[in-house]
Amino acid sequence: MKRSAITYFTNLYPSPWEPTRAAYNYQIVEALRDFADVDVLVPVPAHIYFKQLLKGKLKQSRACFFPFLFLPGFGRRTYSLTLLISMLCCIFPFIKLARSEKIVASWAFPEGVVATWFKRIYGNRVVIHCVGTDINLHFQQNGRQSQMLNAFQCADAVITVSKDLANKISQKATSPLPLSTVYNGVSFDAFSAPPVAQHTPRLLFIGNWLRTKGVFELIDGMALLQENGIQVTLDIVGKGPEEQAMAERIAQLNLGDRITLRGPVMHKDIPGVLMNATALILPSYREGVPNVIMEALAAGIPPIATAVGGIPEIITDGVNGILIHELTALSVANSVEAALNNAWDPDALRHSVATYTWENCARGFLNAFGDE
Repeated sequence: MKRSAITYFTNLYPSPWEPTRAAYNYQIVEALRDFADVDVLVPVPAHIYFKQLLKGKLKQSRACFFPFLFLPGFGRRTYSLTLLISMLCCIFPFIKLARSEKIVASWAFPEGVVATWFKRIYGNRVVIHCVGTDINLHFQQNGRQSQMLNAFQCADAVITVSKDLANKISQKATSPLPLSTVYNGVSFDAFSAPPVAQHTPRLLFIGNWLRTKGVFELIDGMALLQENGIQVTLDIVGKGPEEQAMAERIAQLNLGDRITLRGPVMHKDIPGVLMNATALILPSYREGVPNVIMEALAAGIPPIATAVGGIPEIITDGVNGILIHELTALSVANSVEAALNNAWDPDALRHSVATYTWENCARGFLNAFGDE
């Protein structure tokens, strides 16, 4: 049987200069490669692209990177047009997408919009993959929303990583859309080692250091735990623009012996980091379904997370994790105490995500194309 050919079109993909970026998309691509021939097409902001080109970094990846010409933060509703123009200027990305039998556009705007323009002209089969901020942020802006709704109507299928995202799209649609939810997976073999018992409970945050990730509520919550005499430490893994402000807040609250800013880690090293944690904590303002929550559960580690986006679809409060229903420093502290006082069963935590495999995820994409 002839293997189908898929072009995976996304700005969210690991690169030689940012190897920890969107590891879930790399895993989806690798899972799809068990069933199909997959090429990856990655638009990169032009100033970053040419900087990395001069360093010779672009030769170190199987993915095809190309420069995306746009003005960051200005005229965002025009990004679909500027992405198309960028592809025309580079020639190869345009030809590649035009000749693609099947396209997965993983990011609804602008990739999903541009992919459906190709579908209208060249008849490609297109699946748009909505992952979180594309719907939680971009879809809420009228100029971008209208483009995205037109793209959703044109696409062969629209996949969301959570039912919550699918509902947000449906509420704005004026006619039925080809929506389905396909959850990301977990590489269970990588998370099979038992958690390491800690003398002092250790919390772990993994994510971007952004205000919208709840990092300051988390730091303030740690201060309340210290005031209440709760012995617990926190490792904050990742990177982001709030690093200096976070360090200053930690110093201001005299939490230097309790909180450690660890910096980023490669995805292959996350199992080892999780092994040494008592609980994962993720107090985000908005989310799709963070893969690190499913990875924590696969490792037998309970997650503590805000009840936003698709998180309540994975976590049942008090059963396989703790949900924070109102994001404040006090609620963070109370949720941590609840997690520390619960006698978690690691095997039960693992079983709660047993169906979320990368193979099932890949089959969900193939089903969207009608290939399964």
